[in-house]
Amino acid sequence: MKFSLAAATALFAGAAVAQNVAIAHPPAGASMTSGQNFTVQLNKANSLSPSSDIAVVIGLNSCTSGACPDPSQEIGYVLYSGPFSPSQSDDPALPPNQNFTVQIPPAYQGGQYQIACAHFSLIGVSICAP
Repeated sequence: MKFSLAAATALFAGAAVAQNVAIAHPPAGASMTSGQNFTVQLNKANSLSPSSDIAVVIGLNSCTSGACPDPSQEIGYVLYSGPFSPSQSDDPALPPNQNFTVQIPPAYQGGQYQIACAHFSLIGVSICAP
């Protein structure tokens, strides 16, 4: 079955816009098949405010009748849930990012789907060293 993916990000942690993440890969409109592994790359926006990344949740939503749910309201089927530790790319023009290998569940039917992401971080963190 072929899948067409739309990328969307949701920021659930109450953080300022500068602390968000963006889905950089796969691109919107990418086609995939059920059971296929694929990479989700999350880019973290550069910020002047101190922050500490805690976790991300990456989900998959069905877009029935061509309408995708609001990713800030529904994460969908969880593909990944766990730590988020973006690192700086070798290319200084690119933002810090992290790749996650996930799989479309084999039982999923073809159609349009949306990748959604929730990012959890602490904002205004000061680091105390002994």
